[in-house]
Amino acid sequence: MKTRCGEECTRKSLFVRGLVKEDLLDIRAGIKAGRYVNEATVSQGIVQRLLNALGWPVYDTEIVAPEYSLGTRRADYALCHPPREPVILIEVKQVGQSKDADRQLFEYAFHKGVPMAILTEGQEWNFFLPTEQGDHSERQLYKLDMSERDP
Repeated sequence: MKTRCGEECTRKSLFVRGLVKEDLLDIRAGIKAGRYVNEATVSQGIVQRLLNALGWPVYDTEIVAPEYSLGTRRADYALCHPPREPVILIEVKQVGQSKDADRQLFEYAFHKGVPMAILTEGQEWNFFLPTEQGDHSERQLYKLDMSERDP
């Protein structure tokens, strides 16, 4: 029984990876073509699409919470696990417009105690661990440029 589940899980995993790769290639083409003209198109056409492809239930607003309130401010998304308990904040900007937005996101995540924060403008993705020790640059975990990396 375990073997069959293992094989089935492997097939599903390969299938999902293929879908994510197709999404990534299409998103990359859309960025090059200028399809994502503002923050809303990046949010809907890139961020939500990738969250969905990665298995996040984008229509469950207790798990993928849009415009998550942080007192007087808002993060574009909070990914919650368990529901209503944010573990990742995502700040979305227009393509090419993320300069200096990381400080804002850091402040949101740090004060809320959220362990991971992501800043993206669709093409470039910056992953931070805001509650860790060190200065801002030391808490940047990873930077991904979708135009430079093959899916």
